[in-house]
Amino acid sequence: MFASKYDEDLQPYLGEFVTSVWNLLTTIRKAPKFDLLISSAINFLSCVASKDPNRNLFEVPDVLDGICKRVVLPNIEFRLTDEELFETMLASYAADPAKNWRNKDAAIYLVIALASKGATQKYEICRGSPLCKKELCFKEEDISSEYKDM
Repeated sequence: MFASKYDEDLQPYLGEFVTSVWNLLTTIRKAPKFDLLISSAINFLSCVASKDPNRNLFEVPDVLDGICKRVVLPNIEFRLTDEELFETMLASYAADPAKNWRNKDAAIYLVIALASKGATQKYEICRGSPLCKKELCFKEEDISSEYKDM
């Protein structure tokens, strides 16, 4: 947020900040307790890279490749803890649907995120993965009307 609001004040130090954030992202352990830090750091790099005056920081041929391979891909991996959380959410929903309806929503959104296939249009899924059959995931009797058109 600072990078987007105070771009001019940050400009003299930007190279150092980008390097520090890059080093942090490539050395930090991949653990759930660091998820927010990693997400914020990736958001910072994205914000900086989106500004034309900062383009030169990311034009070095290996930089974008390195960001993708060493930062983004390792951090979108579906971890064992994510799988366990997904199973726990579904089990708690099954135990008390009225109380734990948010767990069902979270599980549905996770399936939607995993089933989407690269193309989005204004935050909506345009195409789904052929590996995920919508009919199997969203049975009419198991899902509320708000999800039927997804």
